[in-house]
Amino acid sequence: MLVTNKLAFLFIEENVRGREKQAEKTSEFLSKELSDMEDKLRKREVEIRAFKERHMGQLPEQLDANLRILERMQEQLKTTSENIRAAEDRTVLLRGQIDQLREREQGLVARQARRESTATVEEGGSNQAADDRSLLNIISLKETSRPHSQSTQKTIRM
Repeated sequence: MLVTNKLAFLFIEENVRGREKQAEKTSEFLSKELSDMEDKLRKREVEIRAFKERHMGQLPEQLDANLRILERMQEQLKTTSENIRAAEDRTVLLRGQIDQLREREQGLVARQARRESTATVEEGGSNQAADDRSLLNIISLKETSRPHSQSTQKTIRM
């Protein structure tokens, strides 16, 4: 029986060694395959990233973001259009005010010229002429004290 036990032990031992070698070869094969698959995966991820960069904004997953951007741009366009309309309205109003001031100034200048050309000045007329001169001085002072008034007038005339 000793011989049969020894023979059975050797047979089992040889079988275990064969299985160990087989397991080692399988493990080596699987490690190599895993490494190859990881390399392929990295390459694919780089390709996907490059594709997404080339097609930024065109991908279906970006639809919601694109719609939000579009809505913001439309709101900005609306606000800008309203601001332009308001500025145009202010321009019309300012042009009207400038025209009124010019007419008033021309009237004052004409009145003062008439008064100065007449030799007789009444007491009440003298006060009126002084008031008119004061108003003309104020108007000319305002125009010279505001450096932007000339550029504003040029802009309005355009």
